[in-house]
Amino acid sequence: MEKIDAILVTYNPTPKKLRVVLASLKDQVRNIVIVDNSTDDKNTVKVFIEAFGCDKAFPIYLDRNLGVAKAQNLGITRSLENGADFVLLTDQDTRYPKDYVRDLLSAFNEQKGGRKIAAIGPDFAEKNRGYRRQGFFVASGVLMRRIHPLSGCHKVSSLISSGSIIPAKALVDIGLMRENLFVDWVDLDWCWRAGKLGYDVIGCSDIVIRHTLGSGAKKLFYGYASIHKPVRNYYVVRNAIFLSFYGTNLSRTVRIHLFLMALRYMILFSLFIYPRHLRVIYSVRGFLDGILQRMGDYH
Repeated sequence: MEKIDAILVTYNPTPKKLRVVLASLKDQVRNIVIVDNSTDDKNTVKVFIEAFGCDKAFPIYLDRNLGVAKAQNLGITRSLENGADFVLLTDQDTRYPKDYVRDLLSAFNEQKGGRKIAAIGPDFAEKNRGYRRQGFFVASGVLMRRIHPLSGCHKVSSLISSGSIIPAKALVDIGLMRENLFVDWVDLDWCWRAGKLGYDVIGCSDIVIRHTLGSGAKKLFYGYASIHKPVRNYYVVRNAIFLSFYGTNLSRTVRIHLFLMALRYMILFSLFIYPRHLRVIYSVRGFLDGILQRMGDYH
């Protein structure tokens, strides 16, 4: 039987969110490695874990925010050192259905054959968009397009981290998450690097999870834009620009896609999402820092 650990990255969560994600995973995995990036002084995660009494929870308390990528890498490393065959990446905003892990691992084994599979993950229904299924991105010429299959497993360009199951061998071959990104594009960058190395990333439309992006969503002419705190606009733009200029282990299609996305986000953040002036400042700073390779946490 495969040994699979969940890597749960937390950041100032509420007890309710922790209860939901832990309850939905505790009977489906071997261990849950909780890496806590929290910056509040309430010790919410520590207090909750002690009260929850989950003997599968193994916390790593960082006492400050070191970023999503660093936290994931710490959890992944802990699990691989303890002999995990697979890791499941998750955040605090996702609820997993019964038999989720069993069904996704079954799909992984059916798809494997002689292929090198980097990761397999579900479609997701996003809370702030009325729980509409979001589909997957695939390469289309020198750009990316979104597909919305309702069933089956499909080769895709990338997956969001939450719910993705990754075999240990792929992590050894491809490497861990790019820590200097801190947050945003971390999961997609890893998938794109995997593709450049000849690995397949598989999206499974038969399995759907409920997930939350940001604190809301704004309807625009082309669809929806997720709403985050203004500082996240800095990371979105900076990391996209950095990867488009310096991501030499990414394909040309991905790098063009990232550059165009950075420009689009700068315009959308600045024109349509309040507070617009702050989003302009963060976006311009992100653009410049991406070109100048000023990475890591925002200062």
